[in-house]
Amino acid sequence: MKDLVLKGFVKSFAESLDMPPEVTAEIFEAFSTSVILRKYHENDLDEITDVLMGGGNDGGIDGAVILVNGRPVRSPEDLEFFGKRLRRLSFDFIFVQAKTSPEFDAGGIGTFLYGVSQFFSDDPQIRFNDEVEALRKLKSKVYDMSAAMDENPSCYAYYVTSGVWNNDPEPSARLQDGKRALNATNLFSNVDVKPVDAGLLKDVYRELKRGVTREIRFDKTAVFPSIDGVDEAYLGLLSGREYLNLISNDAGKLNRDLFYDNVRDYQGRNPVNRDIAATLGGEAVNRFPLLNNGITIVARSISRTGDNFRVSDFQIVNGCQTTHVLNDYRSAITDDTFIPVKLVVTNDSDIITEVIKATNWQTAVMPEALESLTPFHKEIEDFYNSEDATQPREARIYYERRSKQYYFDPIPALNIVTLTAQTKSFVGMFLNEPHSHPRYYGELLKAYEHRIFVADHKPAPYFASGLAFTLVQRMINNGTLPRSMRKFVYHFLMLLRIHLMGYAMPKMNSDKITAYSLGLIEKLRDKPGLKAVSANIAGEISDALSVFGGSVDGNAPDRLRSFTELLLENVQKEPESEAEPPPLVVGQEETGELRWFDDVKGYGFIDRDLGGDIFVHITSLVDVPWKKRQKGSRLIFSVSDGRKGPEASSVKLSN
Repeated sequence: MKDLVLKGFVKSFAESLDMPPEVTAEIFEAFSTSVILRKYHENDLDEITDVLMGGGNDGGIDGAVILVNGRPVRSPEDLEFFGKRLRRLSFDFIFVQAKTSPEFDAGGIGTFLYGVSQFFSDDPQIRFNDEVEALRKLKSKVYDMSAAMDENPSCYAYYVTSGVWNNDPEPSARLQDGKRALNATNLFSNVDVKPVDAGLLKDVYRELKRGVTREIRFDKTAVFPSIDGVDEAYLGLLSGREYLNLISNDAGKLNRDLFYDNVRDYQGRNPVNRDIAATLGGEAVNRFPLLNNGITIVARSISRTGDNFRVSDFQIVNGCQTTHVLNDYRSAITDDTFIPVKLVVTNDSDIITEVIKATNWQTAVMPEALESLTPFHKEIEDFYNSEDATQPREARIYYERRSKQYYFDPIPALNIVTLTAQTKSFVGMFLNEPHSHPRYYGELLKAYEHRIFVADHKPAPYFASGLAFTLVQRMINNGTLPRSMRKFVYHFLMLLRIHLMGYAMPKMNSDKITAYSLGLIEKLRDKPGLKAVSANIAGEISDALSVFGGSVDGNAPDRLRSFTELLLENVQKEPESEAEPPPLVVGQEETGELRWFDDVKGYGFIDRDLGGDIFVHITSLVDVPWKKRQKGSRLIFSVSDGRKGPEASSVKLSN
């Protein structure tokens, strides 16, 4: 690569993921795909390598992802989940081809765009590898959901090189030919084919690294009185035009990356948004501040000169619908349009969490958007901080329970465990279900809601799984483990736990699980020992793949429960450390003690006097007063057949 500045940026990206510093084709593909997704689609993937197609038979496609309402989908379960949760579905298909060569080769462009068009063909004339075929299968299911779309999906294709785009006739003609071919399919509402050269790539990377800073005139304000933990806070009316400047990127388009993750789903032209639009476009526009609940902005720092505010590192944590409607009706914004705005300046994580939770409590947002704001996630974060306090800074890992919590901190990406990574790591390592990893984390939270992030769980196993995730990723990235293991990271975590600590494990709410997890953490930090056992596990997975064979019904082995079961069969299972409790018998009446109950989530667990526990839903506690729904309350209940298995019903206080 001749461009030394771009080469330096790619090396910096590689180092943040503990990859070798050499600018290989694979690292450049990962870098380019990451930058494009963050810049043009406001999507910062936890595991960028998951969207790289790699190997042969990729149709000239290096990276590909399907987004629904801005979120990546990787499984049919994801599509089903979003189909049930979202009123309005918007799909984007994104394809990237990245070349370290400085040339925009017309033949390479043609091959890439032909591969994209064949991706959508019912009878492709070229062969695709398993990764591309899995995405093609998902594509078909996307179009089965057309009735839930306001318009056809959009298609974006980016051809990236380390050279300079000069709009030469032949490459330009190939781009336009490819765009016409995609438009001719009538599958898309929009097709965008874009060349990305070294200059644009560098500009975008610089912009992403420096964060977001905007200057606004905010002259109609009232200052909040002093609040502990808050540097400054203002309540006032902001000019609509100033607000548009605040929320727009350098290209003048809405910067979706400003929204707190998952509290950013535009609900389309629902009744509320139609009313907002009618007010903006009508004669009563001056009443807008009276009729609108307003926008809440949290910033890490501001500098003020008179009425001019320079706002840095900020997020919009409430007001997604208003913001989208304002953006859609830019032409209707006049000097008489004012927006109610609350601006909070703080670096206190707890206060930011409280503001996000309080301002969105009555808003129609995805449930997982507020999941990590619960007290248990704070407990996990505190455990991360205390357990890693004695580690060197470069070895510390951080739990990002709040979206973009460390976005502007100089922490390597691989040292941050996001909520998505925490969820998948725990499911793989401690629930022995690594094949669930392609599913959207919100769908996993729903599917495992009684088995993960439960209020009386101990935080130690969550830290252990997060630590193991970062260590395995690091070994794959730096070449200690073969790259072929990348798709089996969560299977690796499952086998690591079993090899290091044995198959059986204590209950997640017991003190024994803390001791068990601390022992696991100690062994994970033994570098020579971890390296040796990891080499054995890589061999076990490779051997299992040889026996298992290839994909089944278009699903690769890493997505299949049957492959997980094969891995477990090859591991020597120990007898369970604790005797099994008596089975639950539907219709039987039992007694027990309420272990915990979460009135926000609406469920809890009862410890049975016979041994074991049983799930209880809020609807079964109508005869138990609120003040008695606490730990230690004696209860009598019947066992019934619930949606996900046995649960307590007809619960009453025991005399």
